[in-house]
Amino acid sequence: METKATSSPAQILDILRDNLEGCFHSTPLIMSILASQRFKAGGDFNSWLGKHAETISHEGQTYYSIPPVYTHRTETLKRKVERAKNASKILPRTVLISFVSIFDSFIYGLIRSFLILKPEILNCEQKQIPLSELKNFSNFNEIREHILEQEIEEMMRGSHSDHIQWIEKIFNIDLKSIINSWEKFIEITERRNLYVHSDGIVNKQYMSICKKNEVDLQETQLGTELEVSRAYLKESLDCLLETSVAIQQALWRKIFPKNENQLEEADKSLINITYSLILNGEYLLAQKVLLNAQKNIRKYRSEANRLTNIINLAQTYYHLGDKDSCIEILEKIDWSACQDKYKLCYCVLTENYDEASGIMKKIGNPEDLDINYNEWPIFKNFRENDLFFSTYKSIFGKDPNHLEIPEEAQLERKNWNKMLSFIEEK
Repeated sequence: METKATSSPAQILDILRDNLEGCFHSTPLIMSILASQRFKAGGDFNSWLGKHAETISHEGQTYYSIPPVYTHRTETLKRKVERAKNASKILPRTVLISFVSIFDSFIYGLIRSFLILKPEILNCEQKQIPLSELKNFSNFNEIREHILEQEIEEMMRGSHSDHIQWIEKIFNIDLKSIINSWEKFIEITERRNLYVHSDGIVNKQYMSICKKNEVDLQETQLGTELEVSRAYLKESLDCLLETSVAIQQALWRKIFPKNENQLEEADKSLINITYSLILNGEYLLAQKVLLNAQKNIRKYRSEANRLTNIINLAQTYYHLGDKDSCIEILEKIDWSACQDKYKLCYCVLTENYDEASGIMKKIGNPEDLDINYNEWPIFKNFRENDLFFSTYKSIFGKDPNHLEIPEEAQLERKNWNKMLSFIEEK
């Protein structure tokens, strides 16, 4: 029996985010194609009726009378209109279903990864396996992995609330208290069930589970058909990503509270995903993730990692225009005792650009300090200041933002053009 490859907890979280965002950002393109098809189908149908149908008015209603010879063609064109209309309705629902499936895959992969890293948590030695199945395994590790897979698959058959309860029991941790958007999470997963099992029509199970978990149902009633807007999809993406980071970080630190290497990896994963969110302008989501981390993480691998998260949290407020909250966070730390790169960040966020310029000159070429003046979002406003340009040029001998495009980017552009041509042909 072959053993499945195992991704790290950090890789599993990155895959989740890539897949969620891939689904979300591809939706508008697909919706525009569907809208084009719907417009064409409607135009063809109306044109056909204009040529071959007779308009009849009866008791205030308008009808079309179609000669028998044109009935089949008329029904065909009408079905095309209905298909295009239904596709535009189904696609957002399908995206939400995909979101939850991606989250499920994340939970499966994350739990599997942690149990392989520390198999004694599951206590496989106490599990039973039929003697007839032992011939399928060549060693104890394969048996243990088989039992592990069975346990996780059994857990995944339950509801999402059941998944969390199982994880809490196995890892002896209170996850609900660290999932800030628990009510929203439950509503998303239960709405997914409505689309899979009852065509989006609210049923008693949806109402019961939502009320049990204190979900604000507002005016939702039994029999209501729930729709999915783009705003709802964005809220769902943010909730699932925020929840995933919280679960990953909580379990990672619970399982390896004293393992320096694992703590460093957990720190890096948190720093990388929140930095990437900030870089992409997702300030509010990054803020939620970092506030949750600030509330629940008791130990970082290093002071540098802790300070990095504080700087990133402060800059989310700064980018959102709440400079008072940004400064309030920063003033809790004595930055004078920190490395120059942290002093520089403090000066930039407090808009003390003269001092920031002096620190830049003191640092010089920051290759060894991992400072990227052209990319780091913390320098976004500072980069628009003439003092930044003159300071940067005095250090590097050139203006900032000289971007070199690799040859591979041109190849990707050609592939993209081929895909567009394929869509237009269809």
